[in-house]
Amino acid sequence: TGVQTCALPIWKCHNGRNQKFVFYYGAKPHRPRPPAHHVKLNQNAVVRILNGGNNVVDVPFRRFNVNQRMHIWNRNNTVAQIFRTVGAGHGRFKLLVNARRHLALGSNFSRFGAGYRAVLIHTNSKNGTQRLHWNRHNKRISTKIRGRAFCLDAAHNKNKRGTALIWWRCHNGRNQKFVFYYRS
Repeated sequence: TGVQTCALPIWKCHNGRNQKFVFYYGAKPHRPRPPAHHVKLNQNAVVRILNGGNNVVDVPFRRFNVNQRMHIWNRNNTVAQIFRTVGAGHGRFKLLVNARRHLALGSNFSRFGAGYRAVLIHTNSKNGTQRLHWNRHNKRISTKIRGRAFCLDAAHNKNKRGTALIWWRCHNGRNQKFVFYYRS
């Protein structure tokens, strides 16, 4: 019977991924974050909002002003694409621009065909359109405008970069489906 030996090479520390180890001494590893579609919107989550493909809700040219129109754009990890959810639970929330927390997604009642433009408004605006609802089953973000429900919508049924965001009658189209992702 021979003795088995194994040489473990010793290298200079360089902090690379191949030199990182985790040891669990009988304890279970911590649970990973829940999937993106389970974001708890009432917990001040910092999120991106994806609308098909690699496009996300974006503040054009990082112009954080009242009445700034919104659009979808390629994901580029800028502050113009990071939002914070603040709310009372049960899918109801306000969607604040993380870089300027006094601004929220809503409407200023400017028309876009049969709908309304999606713009930045003050978080405490009296028109109430900054109070949103997200249905996690059909992935729609909606609000009440003048007593009727409208859903966040990529205009003209397009999901391409630069497409304007509007509030339109809810219809279950792909251009009205939005998914919240934790900021990474």
